[in-house]
Amino acid sequence: MVPLVTTKPVLFRLLSLHICLSFFATHNLAEDNMTVFSTSSLEEQSFHQNSSSSSTTTTYDGNFDNPGTISTAQVSKNKNWPYDGSFRPNNDGAVSSSALPSRPLLNLQCTPKLNPYMETDDPEISSLIVDAGLTYYPVEGAIEISEKITQLQIVIINTNTSQAITAGIVTVNTLGNRFQFPLTTLGKPSTDSYQVICQAYSNDEYLAERPVSVQYLPDPRRKGMTEAVRIESESGTLMVTNDKGALQTLIPFGKSYSSSESTKLIHSLEELKVNTVQLILGPQGATDKSQTTEFLRELGKAGIWIQYDMRNVKKELVASNIDLARKHPNVLLYHTAMEPDGLGIEVGSVHETSLSVKHKDPYHPVSLTLSCEDYQFSNYTSGNDIVLTNPFVIGANQRSSGGVATSNAIYGSSTCDNCKGSFLDLVNRIRIFRDRRHLLQKDRTMQFWGVPQAASANDKNQVPTGEQFLLMCTIYIIEGAVGLMTWNEKMNFSPDLKKAIQTMGTSLPQIGRYLERPQSFLPLPPVKSYPNDTFIANLWLNQADQTILVMVANLAPKKVSWEVHPPAFKFNSTTQLQTSWLYVSENSQHPQIVQKQDKFSLTGKLNGYGFGAWIIQDKLALDNSGGTPPPLNQWTTQ
Repeated sequence: MVPLVTTKPVLFRLLSLHICLSFFATHNLAEDNMTVFSTSSLEEQSFHQNSSSSSTTTTYDGNFDNPGTISTAQVSKNKNWPYDGSFRPNNDGAVSSSALPSRPLLNLQCTPKLNPYMETDDPEISSLIVDAGLTYYPVEGAIEISEKITQLQIVIINTNTSQAITAGIVTVNTLGNRFQFPLTTLGKPSTDSYQVICQAYSNDEYLAERPVSVQYLPDPRRKGMTEAVRIESESGTLMVTNDKGALQTLIPFGKSYSSSESTKLIHSLEELKVNTVQLILGPQGATDKSQTTEFLRELGKAGIWIQYDMRNVKKELVASNIDLARKHPNVLLYHTAMEPDGLGIEVGSVHETSLSVKHKDPYHPVSLTLSCEDYQFSNYTSGNDIVLTNPFVIGANQRSSGGVATSNAIYGSSTCDNCKGSFLDLVNRIRIFRDRRHLLQKDRTMQFWGVPQAASANDKNQVPTGEQFLLMCTIYIIEGAVGLMTWNEKMNFSPDLKKAIQTMGTSLPQIGRYLERPQSFLPLPPVKSYPNDTFIANLWLNQADQTILVMVANLAPKKVSWEVHPPAFKFNSTTQLQTSWLYVSENSQHPQIVQKQDKFSLTGKLNGYGFGAWIIQDKLALDNSGGTPPPLNQWTTQ
C-alpha cells in the first residue's frame, strides 16, 4: 500500500499550499464551486440492491452500505485477484485479511465530467468530478486519515501555469462533487492532454493529491471530421450531438455484421429496433472505399450508429481506415480487439493498436471485448474507454473453449471461465470487472457494455428464448452496463427472440433517460467473488420530471414475492401515483403501490427467472403537463 501518491519537492508543496490559502482567502466557495451532487443527495441518482435471501419474499428498503467499502470477510476468491496474470496470489487464491487495512482509506479521485471537451463548447460548462470516498481496498494512492476529518479543502491546479483553476470544500465519503472551471484556464485547444492536479487539505494541512488528464480538443471540422462522441463520467453514458447541435445521451443497442449488403442490413436493423451496428472489417479493411463510404452514409440516413470494428485489419492499414471512418457523423466508436485474452494475443500488440487509434482520432472512444473473467485485465484494457464482456451462459460447455482457444489451464474456458451455467454468471462477471476497475482507479473512465447471448440455430451455442434474452439485458443494466451489443452476424433470429430484441429496442430510449442520471453505485466493488443473489433491483430517481425507473430480476427458478421501498423522493403529489410498464416477464405480476403517508413501496410477484421494468410517476403532474405515459411493451412468449 502507498501512503502518499507522490513525494513532491518542498518548494512545490509550499507553492501549492500558498495557492490554496490565497484562493480560499479571495473566493466565495459557495458561489464559485457549489457541490451540486453528492451521495448525500437523493434527487437524481441510482440505487442498487441485491438479495441472497432464501425466503420467498425479498425486501429492498433503500438502505445502502457506504460507497467503496467491504468487510474483511468480503474477499475475492478469484485465482487472479486483484491484478493481472503477473500477480502471484496467496495459496487459497484470495487476498488475506491481513492485506486489507484495519481502517478505511481516503480514495481521492478527480475526473473530467466530459471526455473530451471541445473548442466549440461553452467555456462555462466544463467541470471536474471529485470523489472523496472511503475504501477498504488496497487502492494505490489511498491514504489513512483521522476519523476527526469530516471535510476536505480541494484545490485543482493547472500544472502548466501552477495556478489554481478552481477550489471548494467536500465532505469525506461523498461521491460526485462537481467543480466548475472555465476551459480557457487550461490554455488553448490542443490534441495534447492538459495535466491538472487535485489536492486535498484539512485545515490547511496537505493530505493527498491525484493527477488527472483533461482533453480540450480543437474543432474537429478543421481536420475534415464531424462531431466528437463524448463520455459523460457521472453516468458513464455516451453523448452524441443531435440535429440541433445539442448533446444527448445514447444507449447503444445493436448487432454485429461483416457483410456489406446495405439494403438488407438496414431493413433488418430497423425492423429489430436497434440503433447500432458493429461493422466488422476484413484484413484489408475497406477495400472499396467509395462503396464503404456510401454504405456508411446509408446507415447514417437510417439513424444507425456504427461501432467500427478493426479487429482483423492489418496494422499498416489501420490509419487509412480511421481516415475514412472519422469523416462520418454516425461513427460512434472503434473496436480494436475481439477476445484477445481468450485467444492469447500478445498484450503489447493490443495496447499498441488501442493507443494508435486514440492518437489518430482522439474524438471517438475506443473499445475491445474480453472473454475471460480475469486474465491480464489491466494490461488488455489499458488505453480503452469501453470494455465489452460476453460470457455465454445458456447451454455452454463451461470447461471447453467453445471454438475459441482457452486462455490456459489455470483460467479455464474463454467462453465462460469459472461459470456455473447460471444467470448469476452475468452478475459475477460485471461485478468482477467493476472490482478491477475500482482497483485501477478507473471507476469513471472505464465503462462496461454487456453482450446478451443471441446465437442462431446454426451456431454451436444454444439459442436463447425471448424471455432469457430480456432477462440477460435486464441483469446487465441493473449491474451497471451502459450499452448492449448482441452478436448474430446472420441476422436469422427465431420469432420469439426477434420479438424480445424489438421489445428491448423500444424500451431503451425510455430507460436511457434514467441511465444518464448520476450513478451512485459506480465505485462499489462486488460483495463476493461469486454471488448468491436470488433477486436484484435498481432504482433511478429523476426529480426533474417526477419519475422513478424500477428494474427487477429474479435469478432463481422459483416464484418470488418482492417488495421495494424507494428512498425519500419528493413527488408533487403522493396521492395519485401510477406505474407504467416497459416490459415484464410472462405470468409475472405488475407491482402494486402501497402508500403510507408520504412514503410508498412497490410489491409484486415474479415467476422463476422473471423480470420487469416500470416507471413510477405522479399522475396529477402528468395530467397537468398534458404529457402522456411512456410507450409500453406487452411482452409475452405466445
